[in-house]
Amino acid sequence: MKTFKHFTLKTLILGLMVLFAAGVGFSEANEVFNEIGVNAITRDPVENGEVVFGGVYNDTGVKLDLERFWVDARVRMDLFSLNEWETAEINLINNKTHINAGFRPFKSMDFTLGTDYDSILPGGYMYAYNDVIPNARYGNTGFTYEYTGLKSLLGLTMAMNIPLQNKMFSNDNVIEMNGAVCYESPIGINLGTRFYGNWIDDFSMAAFVSGGANSRISWVAGYTYKGKSVDGLTPADHYIDTSTNFALGFIDISTDFEIGFKGINNASPMYNGIQVALNIFDSIIPKMTVMYNVSDAKNFDSSVRTMVLHPRLLLEKDNYRISVGTELLFVETATSDMEVGFSVPIYLKYWF
Repeated sequence: MKTFKHFTLKTLILGLMVLFAAGVGFSEANEVFNEIGVNAITRDPVENGEVVFGGVYNDTGVKLDLERFWVDARVRMDLFSLNEWETAEINLINNKTHINAGFRPFKSMDFTLGTDYDSILPGGYMYAYNDVIPNARYGNTGFTYEYTGLKSLLGLTMAMNIPLQNKMFSNDNVIEMNGAVCYESPIGINLGTRFYGNWIDDFSMAAFVSGGANSRISWVAGYTYKGKSVDGLTPADHYIDTSTNFALGFIDISTDFEIGFKGINNASPMYNGIQVALNIFDSIIPKMTVMYNVSDAKNFDSSVRTMVLHPRLLLEKDNYRISVGTELLFVETATSDMEVGFSVPIYLKYWF
């Protein structure tokens, strides 16, 4: 992560002007938005933690999709502090900032080059974790070639991905590469597989099955050999995960489950998630997300256990959305009592 610790008011205003100009410049695009948010107060889940102002951010994004060419770009600027605002930092390099471009020379071919344009399966399709519907995922950085010429005839889609390389031609890595195949059946059952390797000794493979993508009840289940957890942080020899979404009109319910196995004597990380959204009011959507993580489900008492409660109220009308809520973080370990942290995030999102 790169941070800019020394800044002036002039720098801040200039950055906001650049972000706004980026949105205006693509006013005819499929989607152009600007989001301004503030974390009114925050407290870390530590003993005697202080309640402080959490910071502000500005997030600008654009999606332009033409017949042969598409662009997806997003820039987020965070203003925050790690020492109770004795000093402040501006961050432009984070998990929201990206730029991606795609080119379709023919109907059956799609080339993509970018920094964050998809999620690697499984985990990326988790409903409660990140609101993503199930689908085949081919890679998330670098260069991807996707071929759909056999989709109408055989239901097959194939892809190859070369991610951005961190250790190319080093002692433990020649070149990283992903491959994927997805089959969409006439009865609505989809099958997919993905593999990853660096041509020396690192190899992983994943497979998934999903159904009901266009119905009220949709689901997906996946298995990964030598993969990472839903948050992309914890490696394990085996991962099994499922996600289900119930879209019942007046209420949407999403559930996630994931468990990893590192071997007989190693940790077994576990994740559970549930998300509920009510659609019974005009323009007002109450929403609640609960996420629970265990660092080692096999040795529960000695593991680190975290739970996030995120209730919020969304007001959506015309071209804008306002979100007001709170986020509670509970952390418990074998050597310390449960500590509670919290924040109060508020944002305004506007589509041009």
